[in-house]
Amino acid sequence: MKVAAIVPALNEEANVRNVLKVLLNSKNIKEIILIDDGSTDRTPKIGKEMGVKVISLPKKGGSGKGNAIRQGLKATNAEIILFCDADLVGLSENHISSLLQPILKNEAVMCVGIRDRLSGLSQAMIKLDPMLAIAGERVMRRSLLENIPYKFTKGFAIESALNYYCFAKNLPVKRVLLNNLDHVIKEKKWGIFKGSWQRIKLIFHVLKIRIILVFRRILFMGREKNIQKRKATNWDKYLGSFIFPYGVFKGYKKFIKQIKNDWPVKGGKILELGSGSGRNSFWISKILPVSEIVLVDFNEKILEKSKKFFFDKNISVKFIQADIRHLNLKEKFDLIHNSGVLEHFSPEEQEEIIKIHKKNIKKDGWVISYVPTSSLSYKFWRSFQEFLGIWRFPDERPLALSELSKLFQKEGFRILGSNKVWKWYLTEVGILAKF
Repeated sequence: MKVAAIVPALNEEANVRNVLKVLLNSKNIKEIILIDDGSTDRTPKIGKEMGVKVISLPKKGGSGKGNAIRQGLKATNAEIILFCDADLVGLSENHISSLLQPILKNEAVMCVGIRDRLSGLSQAMIKLDPMLAIAGERVMRRSLLENIPYKFTKGFAIESALNYYCFAKNLPVKRVLLNNLDHVIKEKKWGIFKGSWQRIKLIFHVLKIRIILVFRRILFMGREKNIQKRKATNWDKYLGSFIFPYGVFKGYKKFIKQIKNDWPVKGGKILELGSGSGRNSFWISKILPVSEIVLVDFNEKILEKSKKFFFDKNISVKFIQADIRHLNLKEKFDLIHNSGVLEHFSPEEQEEIIKIHKKNIKKDGWVISYVPTSSLSYKFWRSFQEFLGIWRFPDERPLALSELSKLFQKEGFRILGSNKVWKWYLTEVGILAKF
């Protein structure tokens, strides 16, 4: 596959020769295009002297790296594109080879170079958020660049746009450390005032696209009608470090007040589907008289934790390891409840689970069900955690209150009430229904 190097440059006569020399000596690079973005020094002449293709853009004081790269892309038919800044110090053929190999071996669609001269804070920030890796040294397939929206390639935003696009599309990206590579800082090239202003502009462009893309993701989350199958939640990892919250049960308590007067005096039977810790069932038993609790979960580890928790609680508890979509119980219950369960199943599976509720509920029995919903706070906090790489529920599909209600109404349940919990965080909606 043909590899072309695109080198945007603006007044880089002091550095560009060394950069072009390394690129010319690289055996994998078949074409080098120097994009002169309005230079007033000898930058374009040096490029021509060294025999590389030079494209001079109108002298408007610099149209930005994004535009320079687009012009370079138009000038080549190469399938693989290498971007390289013209102000690099210490660039070597090994650096070029390290960037190219993941693409040539089809291990990634983009490979980004990380300079080892970055400060410890900068390296830590990149580890926390890979989209902050905005170095100009990167290699990618041509098709990747062609798919980036035009408005996100203006100015210095292109690196951040490429990072986000790969993240959003779940495309494989490699990052390689480029030892002993540095660049001439802007303040040294242009003076303290102009250099500082250019640095501020760079930061502004990166933050601007970051904000645009973050809020675009927030606003449109949950609107997809056809959601692709996502990676399943790692319940062993999640439940192993789970801190059992009392927040959702505050909503439960409001529903329990509604049913308390009609609850069996001698104690009712409770079934919790997708029980997790079983804490909600335990807290119910502290308010209502309970004759038996049945906890059903597919995860063996969490059931073992539940057994230890209930060991000395003087409550009759039955633990069942099973898939709640195919549960086969003969007994019926006064209350069936769940929290944080239905959203992990497809719409078709949700309907099957509601049928299990119907099959196992007593006449005039109650159901309590809670699911996350796409409130603005939910979208914000989920997006924020996804960006940090700490979101634990990749298969979670939030439901609107109307969706949750219709699922139960379809099977003959009457909705008696609804409420919201965690309104300023990962908001959940709950319903109280009666059969």
